[in-house]
Amino acid sequence: MKIVHVINIRDLGGAENLLISFLPALRNADIQVSCLILHHINHESEATVIGSKILAAGVHVQYKRYRYLWSFGNILWLNRRVKEAEADLVHCHLRHAEIWMSLLNIYRKVAIPVVTTVHGYNDAYMNKFGLEVVPELKKSFHYKLTKWVTSRMNGVVYISNLMKDFYSRAHLGEKCKSAVIYHGYDFVLARKNENSVKRVGNEIHLVISGRIVERKGHRYAVEVVEELKSHGIYALLHIMGTGSYIPDLQSIIKDKHLEDQVVFHGYQSDIVEKIQQYDIALLPSYWEPFGLVFLDAFAAGIPVVTFDLPAGNEIVIHNKTGLLAEPFSVAGLTREVLTLLRDPDKRKELTENALKDLATRFSLVTMANKYKDFYNLILAK
Repeated sequence: MKIVHVINIRDLGGAENLLISFLPALRNADIQVSCLILHHINHESEATVIGSKILAAGVHVQYKRYRYLWSFGNILWLNRRVKEAEADLVHCHLRHAEIWMSLLNIYRKVAIPVVTTVHGYNDAYMNKFGLEVVPELKKSFHYKLTKWVTSRMNGVVYISNLMKDFYSRAHLGEKCKSAVIYHGYDFVLARKNENSVKRVGNEIHLVISGRIVERKGHRYAVEVVEELKSHGIYALLHIMGTGSYIPDLQSIIKDKHLEDQVVFHGYQSDIVEKIQQYDIALLPSYWEPFGLVFLDAFAAGIPVVTFDLPAGNEIVIHNKTGLLAEPFSVAGLTREVLTLLRDPDKRKELTENALKDLATRFSLVTMANKYKDFYNLILAK
């Protein structure tokens, strides 16, 4: 089986970084894989970072630099490369690849099956409405474009049941085969020597990672730091990442006089190594299409506290691999943090179970085998 993966690289996000481990895992599952990376001339460094890591893992990579996104030359280049590869199937990642392959399909330049992985929906819509289906949805150009490209696909893979449910309620991707396949995770067994919160006096270290956007719930994490003071606990909150919500968050921190208790670390490449030095991962997202940040915490061997909201509650099993708090409740989050501080055995149980889940339900082998089954399903049809 020969599979060609197509992606347009603009930044170093979750979908882009996933390919670094995903493509070698497919190769290890006896699938011949190659990757076609297109990128604007201003994003050559990002494309090179992703492509070089994929290439180092033994996967063939080809690049196409362009000045204009919708240049017909991009489509012609894809047509030549896909034909040269003699691929059985093309796997798209993100919207631009979907559009390019849909256009090729229309013009009968490429007649082989095409599938895509749905990593999320339009950021502007999700930031405003979450993943609720509201009347404004179907009026937007993005919705109409999504409906068109999914109608051209032979198969759609959703990264969570939440995303599949949203697409179903929105009447998207109705005519093609589909599957829910969780992200696989590649991790090194580098853990803390002991599963205990390491405190100096009454000081603890909380960490929140991921893009700094409003829906990630950073303000709730800040409010937990404030709430812990009333319990006689001094907490430091370490924020990993960058994003548009930083000015608003800094204003909240200043109003609460917590400047000395919140530390911004910026983007961190080796996130597991960075966060494993802290005590608790506090991840109060309003919702997540999937949420690799939860798996990062599992791998780091630190306990997770999050809201009982999708898709976090698909990943974190309450009282088994983490703790789920009442949605949008600072008191609920604080209560679960206090539970971990008071119960070393619970911390050990949660982190050990999380590692087991990471090695089974969220392993790269599991992911690769499920994709292999899905590819076979599409090719059989």
